[in-house]
Amino acid sequence: MLTKQGPFTKKVTDLPDTPSPNMTPADIKTHFQTPADELSTTHNKLVDELAGETGASELGAKDIDGTTSNVQALITKNSNGLKGHKEAVVLDHPDGSVTTSKLKDGSVTKEKIKNEEVTNEKLAPLSVTTSKLNSKSVTSEKVGDKQIGREHIKSGAIGINELDQSIYNQPKTEFEVQAKFQAVDAQLAETSQEVKRNFLKPKYIEYFGSFNRFGVGVPSGIAKYTGGKYVLIVSGNAGDSFVTVENGNIADAGASTRWACVIEDNEGLFQPNQVTGTDGVSRVNLLEPLKKTINSKRLGNLHDMALGQHYTEIGYYAFIQHLYFTNPRHTEREQYIAQFKPTDTTGKWVGSGYIGYGHAKGVTVNSYYSKIGSKHLLLNATNNTNYVEWDQLLDGAKGYLESYIGMSTGTLTVEFYKDGVLAEAKVLTSTAERVVFEYENVQNGKLKIKASGTQEVYVGLTTWWKNEKYQNTLIEPNDKVIYIGDSWGTFHNKATTRELERLMIADGGTPSILDFSRGGHTSNYARVWFEEYVIANVPDKVIIEFFTNDFNSINGTVLGQFEAPDGTMQDMNIDNLNVYIENLSYMINKAIEYGIQPIIVMPASTESITQSQSFVDYSVQIHLGLAITNENPSFKSVNADTTSTDLLTQKTASLNPFVIKTKAWNASNREGFVVDNEGGILTNGNIAVFKNAGIKKFSVTHDGGMVGSYVRMGTNGFSLPEPNADNHGKLFISSFYAGQERVYICLNNGDDTYSWKQLSLS
Repeated sequence: MLTKQGPFTKKVTDLPDTPSPNMTPADIKTHFQTPADELSTTHNKLVDELAGETGASELGAKDIDGTTSNVQALITKNSNGLKGHKEAVVLDHPDGSVTTSKLKDGSVTKEKIKNEEVTNEKLAPLSVTTSKLNSKSVTSEKVGDKQIGREHIKSGAIGINELDQSIYNQPKTEFEVQAKFQAVDAQLAETSQEVKRNFLKPKYIEYFGSFNRFGVGVPSGIAKYTGGKYVLIVSGNAGDSFVTVENGNIADAGASTRWACVIEDNEGLFQPNQVTGTDGVSRVNLLEPLKKTINSKRLGNLHDMALGQHYTEIGYYAFIQHLYFTNPRHTEREQYIAQFKPTDTTGKWVGSGYIGYGHAKGVTVNSYYSKIGSKHLLLNATNNTNYVEWDQLLDGAKGYLESYIGMSTGTLTVEFYKDGVLAEAKVLTSTAERVVFEYENVQNGKLKIKASGTQEVYVGLTTWWKNEKYQNTLIEPNDKVIYIGDSWGTFHNKATTRELERLMIADGGTPSILDFSRGGHTSNYARVWFEEYVIANVPDKVIIEFFTNDFNSINGTVLGQFEAPDGTMQDMNIDNLNVYIENLSYMINKAIEYGIQPIIVMPASTESITQSQSFVDYSVQIHLGLAITNENPSFKSVNADTTSTDLLTQKTASLNPFVIKTKAWNASNREGFVVDNEGGILTNGNIAVFKNAGIKKFSVTHDGGMVGSYVRMGTNGFSLPEPNADNHGKLFISSFYAGQERVYICLNNGDDTYSWKQLSLS
């Protein structure tokens, strides 16, 4: 039965005047697609019914005598009339009523006309004239080839105007209507894409202060296991700081060895923790209590080998699970209201106890992270009344507070206040942690960090983020996702994307996942191949994971080349942080331009403390808010092929033109700033020369000798430092004797004891 198109269930007028932050891209697609789908359904139903026998019976019409009827009834009546006409013995038509326009093509033939019965004399002259022809009634479709020739048409009887090209004015076909629908669909899709682009923001997935806070370390017997796959089957109760081993070699865990681990829960998800040792029989001790009861589940190491850069298979399962379940609201880093940087020297914090800015210290204690980054605000607490706090005007903004907080020992209490009222409190134990508190429609917020006793409290980067637009789910089960990264996307038969697919299917989806990761590659590769691998495949989301090889390259590791889409060989090496940032920015902006959600994996920990220290400092500098500026520079390596190259110009008399800072952290092979002649062994000449206005003042010769006008020593004061191995060979000036200065050198007495010897200057 023919029906009318009712009101659309979703209308553009129903949308708010400004984009709603609660609408996901899927909601927007549905809102714009629904009217087109409903209209298409009604149209197709109409076509089906008209094509069948039922539609004609519902189309109204009037008979020749004005009687109201329907199309099907008229067709039936006319069919019966034509049948009677064909079968009638005598035809009675008025003169001139039979014209060419009324005759079916080829219906009057010689065979149907009795010889001489119809003659020219019997056909009235001009019986078919322009006055009797309705405009456009004689068309090319109605006239057969040569059926009406010139000899049949009296001059002026049928003119060219009557043989009109009426075919071009026929009603639209179903295909033309469908084309119109497709054009509307395309326009709606483009509108939806534009709205989507306005909502898209890069999502940064944090690891160091959350997933990686249990640090480094591997089981003592790890070398026995291929791919580092050491696994125990364990059970334990929620709240217990140990698990019981049901299967596996507990001896290889190490009775007193600490190592980062992942523990499978009863839902098949892995939680990070740290093994602190075993009883050697059946119990494995944990740094933090179990959050859930587990029954016969896997416990294994996170890192696959000592000083390794990779995770185990279940380690990569845990790695991608952390991304998949991250709250999208805590991933936006585009705007902030206020920020404390670890390099800040004043402001923002007040409290009780000694508070020191710019405190520098390493990242680990007992293999886990006690602090994030190499600089912090320090609270040197002597009792549980000491604290630091920060009050911030929020003015009704929506966002979240993020702070990286650690301690030397004991526990900490972190409190968050909204408009003077305690809203939430968290207790931190042992490890440094990324602490997050949300706010919305709040005028004033306050973060308060309370010591538990005598301890050092470390406060790293702290940011009041503003995110007015965010989605509820990072990855939808039916999304098409592209993962582009380095070997973290390829190890253990692509464990990372295999697990991502399993998670999406478990949530009821039928995902499509493409993995274009390449081991040993950097973000240079991803940038060059981004359009071919990502844009051309039109995904919903793209996960970008590059940091290990990029940062290694920045730190001096020489990498090779890769083949670009055009067949040329491109450099893999990353000169500095600026290049890394430019590569990420390019991919982020290109993805958003094409309506693709970019998800950025922030740097994560490897098993190397030194490497991880470097990574976390880069992470703080790049991803957590510190921009590359003149005060916080990232230098590009320079190849000087000429004898004199002006690289830096001092523009202000009060500023230093060139400052070099090195960041190797407590490494036994640390060399700091290195000047090396790599062009061949010097047998003559100087390794380095220092000049003033072109005049040589000091040089280091090829054999390590120092040549200069003189060597100046600073006054040490009245007393000399302790004579020991650290001061061996050093010269000092002392003014102990009534202000008279004397020169001393620290020498070995021959028995590994040391003493100061006065130099005679007579």
